[in-house]
Amino acid sequence: MRSWRLWVLLWLGVVVGGYYALHPPLGQRALSACAVALARVGLTGLGIALAGGLGRCLLPALPTGGPVSTAVVQAAVGLGLLGMGMAALAALGGLRPVILAALGLAGLLALVPSVAAWLRAWGALASLVRRAGRWGALAAGALAAASALSLTLALAPPWKFDALVYHLAFPARYLAQGRLTFIPSFFWGMPQLAEMHYTWAMGWLGPQAATVLGWWVALLVTLGVVGLAADWVHPLAGWVAGWVLMAGRTWWELASWGYVDQWTALYGLGFLALLAAFQVDRANALRWVAWAGAMAGWAMGTKYTAGTLGLLGLAWVLVIPWRQPKGQNDPSYGQLLPLRMAGLPLVFLLTVFLAFSPWLLKNLWATGNPVYPFFKPAGVVDSFRLRRYLLPPFPWSKVLALPFLATWQGREGGDGYAASIGPWLLVFIPFAWSQRRRHPAFGPTAWVGVGGVLVWACSALADTYLAQTRLHFAVFPALALLAVWGFEALRARPWRGRAQALEGLLALSVLLALGQYASVVIRHRAPEVVLGQISSQAYLEHNLGPYAQTMDAVRRLPSGRRVLLLWEPREFYCLPRCSGDEILDRFWHAQWRYGPHEAILNAWRRAGYTDVLVYHTGVKFLRQQNPSLDWAAWEAFQAHLHPLQTFGEAYTLYALP
Repeated sequence: MRSWRLWVLLWLGVVVGGYYALHPPLGQRALSACAVALARVGLTGLGIALAGGLGRCLLPALPTGGPVSTAVVQAAVGLGLLGMGMAALAALGGLRPVILAALGLAGLLALVPSVAAWLRAWGALASLVRRAGRWGALAAGALAAASALSLTLALAPPWKFDALVYHLAFPARYLAQGRLTFIPSFFWGMPQLAEMHYTWAMGWLGPQAATVLGWWVALLVTLGVVGLAADWVHPLAGWVAGWVLMAGRTWWELASWGYVDQWTALYGLGFLALLAAFQVDRANALRWVAWAGAMAGWAMGTKYTAGTLGLLGLAWVLVIPWRQPKGQNDPSYGQLLPLRMAGLPLVFLLTVFLAFSPWLLKNLWATGNPVYPFFKPAGVVDSFRLRRYLLPPFPWSKVLALPFLATWQGREGGDGYAASIGPWLLVFIPFAWSQRRRHPAFGPTAWVGVGGVLVWACSALADTYLAQTRLHFAVFPALALLAVWGFEALRARPWRGRAQALEGLLALSVLLALGQYASVVIRHRAPEVVLGQISSQAYLEHNLGPYAQTMDAVRRLPSGRRVLLLWEPREFYCLPRCSGDEILDRFWHAQWRYGPHEAILNAWRRAGYTDVLVYHTGVKFLRQQNPSLDWAAWEAFQAHLHPLQTFGEAYTLYALP
């Protein structure tokens, strides 16, 4: 009987598949575009599976986690190690497609049993859906739909600001050079663990492969939160936790941008899971503390602001109660206590340093400043640029009301918090404290979540830029888990219809958010470009306007022409013939350094530039923000340039005289 079914399915696949292969519903172009999209999803998915298999070899099952959450933490371990390996390969000049392909294939073949076991662990998701009931199934379906919509955006050509400035621009430069090289940019000194993975993906199937890889990482974080909440609370709470994250539009969109904030959240999730393992399994404290330190180091190796995890982890290892856990009878526990108290913090700091050290060494080698571009002049960052990058602190009133303002006023692309995180974190977290005795993991979760918000507030007092919500996504998995403990506390309150009211409200939120997400995808025309119905250039012009048209014209300039961008930091689509104005200070810095207009022009000519592209919209914006600057000097300098071509009112291409 089974053999007969197999033959029937095979026959159906051959006949129906062959028909639609020769008669594609949307045309041959759509078929080709879909094949490329599937290749990008499949290839990057294999990269995630390779990381998961490697992590499974090194990290056993977690004492506080089930199959799903353990698989996510193992993938985080593998991605951290592979990112460090990619950094070493890039430093040695091994960024060649053949080398990248050979190493990836060799890794998969060497880890076949481990990769297969890691993939089988994901079968536990079906059990989580069944055990969560109808509301859990609704939340799981909503997460799947939202993830599919986000994937559609990830498969389209990237166009978000920071990706075009450095997250994808640096990997493109590295691939063109075949190695990791110094780039004269303020942002080059930032840690680049995620960019190493993007370099690998772009080397295979272009920039969309990098954005799809970022989508996979965001999906891992969401499913990791689902798994931990299901393990620590119950299955329905797991899917609610996933939706608490996904209800924030920034988290949903971020997955498709080619940014790195979801990577810090992945390592933040792994850090939290390992801190909880240390809390309940003191017999293997050294193992859990060491891996937690590695997670904190990889998070900081992705974004400096994720150093919050290192601070919180060290404090937790130092101040955690050291009495012998209940149920353990180890006569040597008291004798070993001084060694544990001294040794574990040192082990934690050592693994943090080892995981973070490649980026310190990179900066030290290139500029002499291991934490370039901060604190002291080095590289292309002199005293003028250091002063210019500093921003005033956030007002006290906004810091004290940070949870409320970040929820209510936070809008993607807006001022201040610059992110939309949804309402459910603020709704549920205040009620979580009543659940503190439900699970031993509550303590480290509250420590990371609440401590992370306090560090966020304190850093905003130092610099307005640090108030941005995305910079602190490393602690958001902990906040989502605190939220589901608050959700559980509300469901347990003695009022009539409590559970139905909460679940119904969440269901309404799901429907509203999915409608909004679908409208975003359609408005950006992502399905059309993914299916090959419009060209990549048409898609970019739709979303970027004059910028896309201008970059296309710059790419078509005769060979030998090099263009300096002024007031425009987004260089990705005109590489390798252009250089961006990454912190919008190129002219002011040149005036400070060289003085007279002719000296500035001579310096730019000596640097090899033949043309200057001025972004007039950027000039207008900065004039409104900083009217006290010497704009008359800029207008006088502009008179020395010879206009070649204009692009509406936004851009003008000038020849250097």
